[in-house]
Amino acid sequence: MSIEQTYRRLLKEAARSDPDYALLQMEVETDDWLNENCPEDMDEDF
Repeated sequence: MSIEQTYRRLLKEAARSDPDYALLQMEVETDDWLNENCPEDMDEDF
């Protein structure tokens, strides 16, 4: 099992006990991805 698969499995387990945790984690991952791939777009508020 890859690190990403393990991470996603653990995230799903955490989401079962705390749905807000999963939502927060997805927001963080999305922000990280946008910062890496579209830094010029992060200057604007949506």
